[in-house]
Amino acid sequence: MEISSAEKRKVCIVDDEEDIREIYSVAFSQSGYEVVTARDGEEGLKVVREQKPDIALVDIMMPKMDGLEMIREMKKDPELAKVPIIVMTNIDDRKITAKAGKMDVYFYLVKSLFDPKKVVATVEEVLHNK
Repeated sequence: MEISSAEKRKVCIVDDEEDIREIYSVAFSQSGYEVVTARDGEEGLKVVREQKPDIALVDIMMPKMDGLEMIREMKKDPELAKVPIIVMTNIDDRKITAKAGKMDVYFYLVKSLFDPKKVVATVEEVLHNK
């Protein structure tokens, strides 16, 4: 069954690696999501403000503005603070995990441990329970 564009959920993928953005864009598109992307936290903030996604997947290590700073900026804005965030990174560091956890992110996923289908399922879980 095809999902109408009015019913489509929108996901924002913020990652400086083009391959990662592409892999996850395909996975989410095939699962019926509208996808918007950004290459760094600065661009990610702009895209989230303009596109109003239902959820944002944010990498940590990025140029211009890292993911933690992007999340901090989102939490300062009452409208952006409503957007659920999943951190998706290859950094498996307890200090960074703790910082992200204090910012009310829903999940902290290590990219190398989750395939795209599992990430889509995690997003669906968050949106269903939101």
